[in-house]
Amino acid sequence: KLFQQTFENLRKSNIKIKMALSGDENLIKQLSKAFNIKIKKVSINAKFFIIDRKEILFYLSKNEAKEDIAIWLNSEFFAQAFAVLFEMALGEGR
Repeated sequence: KLFQQTFENLRKSNIKIKMALSGDENLIKQLSKAFNIKIKKVSINAKFFIIDRKEILFYLSKNEAKEDIAIWLNSEFFAQAFAVLFEMALGEGR
């Protein structure tokens, strides 16, 4: 419920969302159905967001930490290169 409204607003604004998750396959399928988003199961243990292929928010610790620590990279060159690697991991390589 927490993110459902956010994903609906993003969809209405024609914002493309690509999501990859590691973990329980049944839970991933449930999330995909609940948010109406295609989610790919991957074996990569990382958490990051790529914004408009210009910026990256990359988390430096696992979920077990009480507080999240992340770095914000404002580098279009790096973000584009990282986006290509992410797409390759999803099987959408250029």
